[in-house]
Amino acid sequence: MTSRLSSSLLLGCTALLLLASSAQAQVVRPSNTLYLALKGGVVTYGGELDRTNGVITGDRIDNRAWATRDFGPGFGLEVGYQFTESLALGVTGQYAAYKNLNEAYPAPNGTRSAADCRLPENEDACRINESESLPSLIAALRYSPFPSSRISPYTNIGGQVTFGNDDPTQRDVGFGPYAGLGIDFMLGQQLSAFVEGNVSFIFDDAAVDGVDPGSVTGGIGEGGDDADYDNLGFYNIGLRYAFKAPYTPVMIEGLQCPAELTAGESGSFMAMTNMDATPPVSLSWDWGDGATGAGMSASHTYRTPGTYTVSATAVGDYNEDMDTCVVTVVEPQIAPVLTACRISPSTAGPGDTVTLNGTVNSDASQPVTISVQWGDGDGDSGTRFPSSHSYSEPGTYTVTATARNAYGSDSCTATVTIADTYCADVSELNSVYFDFGSAALTADARERLDENLDVLRRCPDICVLVRAYTDDRETEQIRLSQARANAIRDYYVANGIAMDRVRAEGLGEDPNADSKEDPGPGDSRARRGDSIPATCGTFTPRGTSRR
Repeated sequence: MTSRLSSSLLLGCTALLLLASSAQAQVVRPSNTLYLALKGGVVTYGGELDRTNGVITGDRIDNRAWATRDFGPGFGLEVGYQFTESLALGVTGQYAAYKNLNEAYPAPNGTRSAADCRLPENEDACRINESESLPSLIAALRYSPFPSSRISPYTNIGGQVTFGNDDPTQRDVGFGPYAGLGIDFMLGQQLSAFVEGNVSFIFDDAAVDGVDPGSVTGGIGEGGDDADYDNLGFYNIGLRYAFKAPYTPVMIEGLQCPAELTAGESGSFMAMTNMDATPPVSLSWDWGDGATGAGMSASHTYRTPGTYTVSATAVGDYNEDMDTCVVTVVEPQIAPVLTACRISPSTAGPGDTVTLNGTVNSDASQPVTISVQWGDGDGDSGTRFPSSHSYSEPGTYTVTATARNAYGSDSCTATVTIADTYCADVSELNSVYFDFGSAALTADARERLDENLDVLRRCPDICVLVRAYTDDRETEQIRLSQARANAIRDYYVANGIAMDRVRAEGLGEDPNADSKEDPGPGDSRARRGDSIPATCGTFTPRGTSRR
């Protein structure tokens, strides 16, 4: 039996060659589940009674022949747990009939020789075991290197306990390593068929067959029968049923994250999982700032600048997978927006103070600087809101305010009118006086009208309503008063005042004329022409004339 180990190795190499030729297909096997397996086939026995030692049979043959001859029936029931698609642990209860275990064998004490035991009448007396059947208990790990193949090879490795010697009062228990190879064929999601070959090495040598080599006389045990163990082989086919259907684990195959965000900006995130993952599949997010989210795609807004590690976790019924990315959040880069520029008052006089105000968006990135250009070229400028200024000259000015930071600028304008207040205060002009019965302008009258001309030239928005009168002693009073009004009008026009700015009216006798109060002829105070400041167009008087 010295060649029994090498013959076992030869058997394993042959099985590996068969496994290498198996076709592959992408099929996922069950995992994390209990399973049951029924197996049946033939068993072989290699030991002192295996009839391969020529001393017993008279027919010397190769000691490795035990693995390929004298088969007996065997069956087993395996209960196990499939941890992953590749790895399982099974416990098998096995019962088998091993040929030649009940063969005749010389008595250990030498009372019967080998020659005696060859005689038919002594066969029963020389028989060591009354039965060929032995029960065994096997615990083994099964490993499949190609679990995604429909036809998948696997290896078994573990230990076997065999209850030898059919006398219950003397039954020896043998222990030893157990190994084998097999091929698994997927028939459905939970059912597979398998073919396998296994061998065990049982110690001590007498546990299986009750015989220890070299323990007998008469030359029995000679010829190489010196191994200290027996071999048990089991070639079987079977069906294996898993209590759970196979599943495809969920995996995160890609993660899309923005590399940089601005504080306050919403970012979009997406996780891609394998399409063939067994549903249901859920995905959750840990944004790294204490907040969480859910869904294959999600959005999040960071409020505080910093560097955040984002975690995406995909969860299925059987497993979970996680991937991470890093997001850098920076200070907001928001340019200022300038609105509501207004100046108060919008109309003022020279030397009066005007104030400009405006509004800058509150989310603009700081610092923000303000500059105000008043539009009069005096070099004065404002640096904040509100900002104040005064103008020395009348006119209409455009005021420009600008808000600026590192990310941009914005401007707005307002208009202010600086008016000459002198014109606003004009409520009367000089009156002129005429000689008795005359419409000619005297030297004094021209001087007084020249003063009026200065006002009219300075105040182009003022028109003149000319009203002329006579005293109570002059004749042709309407004609004379109109001539006097026309003389004043013509003097204004001759000196540059537009015709449409002057209206001349002769009103006849002054109702307040009283010749008795004036020592000269008539009433000199009534022989006059009044220049009344008036609103252009309607010629509505703005005030009264002065004497």
